[in-house]
Amino acid sequence: CNNDGKKLRQHRLIVASCCIVLSRLKAKRNQYSRSNSSKKVVRNHSYYIIKMPAPKAPSTTKPIPVPIFAVTWHTSPSILPAHIYACSGGGGGGATGVDNFIEIVLTTPTIGEAKMKIDTGEQIGVALDMFTLPSSGSGGGGKGGAETVLLAVGINDSVTFYRILVEKGEKDIDFELEGDSTNLNSNNNSSGSGSSSGFDVKMVGTFDLGKGFLTYSVTFDPLGGRVAVGGENGVVCICGIQMGTEQNPDLLVVEKIMELNGHIKCVCQLTYHPTNPNILLSSAKDGTCRLWDLSIAQNGSGGDPCLDTMQCKIYDPNDVVKKKPIPKKILNPAPGQCIVKGCMFADLQGQFVYTVQSGRRGDSFLSVWRITRVPVKEPDGANGADANQQQEHQQEQQPKPPKTRLAFQEHNRIKVANYPVSAVSLSGDYSTIALGDTDGTVILLNAETFKKIKHWECVHDLPVTAIASRPLPVALAGEDKTGVAVDAITSSADSKMCFLTKQRKSTLKPVRKRGKKSGSSSGGLSLTFVIFVLWIIWAIKISYDVCRSDFVGLDSLEEFQNVMLECVVHTVWWAPQDRPGIAFVPT
Repeated sequence: CNNDGKKLRQHRLIVASCCIVLSRLKAKRNQYSRSNSSKKVVRNHSYYIIKMPAPKAPSTTKPIPVPIFAVTWHTSPSILPAHIYACSGGGGGGATGVDNFIEIVLTTPTIGEAKMKIDTGEQIGVALDMFTLPSSGSGGGGKGGAETVLLAVGINDSVTFYRILVEKGEKDIDFELEGDSTNLNSNNNSSGSGSSSGFDVKMVGTFDLGKGFLTYSVTFDPLGGRVAVGGENGVVCICGIQMGTEQNPDLLVVEKIMELNGHIKCVCQLTYHPTNPNILLSSAKDGTCRLWDLSIAQNGSGGDPCLDTMQCKIYDPNDVVKKKPIPKKILNPAPGQCIVKGCMFADLQGQFVYTVQSGRRGDSFLSVWRITRVPVKEPDGANGADANQQQEHQQEQQPKPPKTRLAFQEHNRIKVANYPVSAVSLSGDYSTIALGDTDGTVILLNAETFKKIKHWECVHDLPVTAIASRPLPVALAGEDKTGVAVDAITSSADSKMCFLTKQRKSTLKPVRKRGKKSGSSSGGLSLTFVIFVLWIIWAIKISYDVCRSDFVGLDSLEEFQNVMLECVVHTVWWAPQDRPGIAFVPT
């Protein structure tokens, strides 16, 4: 360096700045490792791969070659104990799409697990829902002893419907599990049908919702006569469906009934009232959840079908009580900064509603809303009306109850995750709420106490894209063979699906392999026999060496017996008590 040390100072500055950067990276790495201690970092050449641990048994993982974006799980009393789950995904949309498909897996007591794969061409299914049609009446159930299940798939700007026939017979069917899948290309195959033993799938129709709709969510009403579709443009479309007649059971008639406008961002989830098909919930990325009355829009009375709007919050109410400072972006988020990922009715009566919301970063919250009735203000009478005529008219008429409408009131709000929730599902018995967040963690909450039942930290490498809770709290087909009751099915873009359960171990007792035990016992007996034979040979050899001279010159059998008794037995094998010698060990 120069005498003035200029280069030395430059080198010191460079080294100091590098040390500062490295120290910050090290601090972030330590913080990341503390918050994600279950993640495993493996170095591969010049980059790092974060590998998430597989869930502990009896929970299982199923590898999928491409990312999965939607999952649904369905059963009904008419097909029990059979159940169906379907998933959709692929390697991309458009001309560059690779292996875009829908996989349907049916499990029944007779055929076991049957799989069918449907090729969707260049489009990816991003929303799924299933419904079992009634088995009586026109447009009802399937052929013969089969039940008809409709599968609705949201693909781009349309909804595609598939008919699944589930055989109800108890006869034994020879079914091969491995390698029994059928590819149905909806673009090239106009019928789009395929079947296997006791398993029949056919594409029965497609309904176009208009350019730019971009389907994001889909759900059937409790009666199966209508399907609600939510798009990324904020519009909710209600379509009526009619599944064929006895003469043509494969005919599906779909018609657009109404559009619900109010959301300004993508509609994340749609949920019908459990018993009233005219009441619909919708949540969106604009930070709101809306309650719709479809009968108002269908009657054409001109009234607003939106009964009430829930403005969801993403801050802890305890912070307000403790007077902690809350940023304005969190206290009053702009549209798009608060995402309401899920909305669900909390009970069969529809008196409470759950919403799950979060910001684009940070914590997620679950809100409990109570549905109440508030009076509706009626417009005043005409100014020029005669007061006497009004009084007479009121006396003639019987008094009517005041008009009311449904409204929401937030009952409770709790923090449920440290990261934004990306998938929500409620079990069929309304007892368990399943949540998946952007960190790849899955959480099961008790719907009454909101306490964690079980959680799987970082079970996925990437954010959870879809989750499906157990449809009914009854024993399902296939669980008697595994002893495991699955509580949630999750998927992600990490190309794997997880089948998670609350159980710590299988209910089946381990079967002892008698073959190995019998082999080990037979091996022990053979070794003992060999040792015994060797001992006999050794005793005979010792007896021959000691008593060989006594056997020479024997003429009778009695002499031989005496020599055996005296020499072999009493001398070699066992000495008599009266023989002189040491009677005990000297001390």
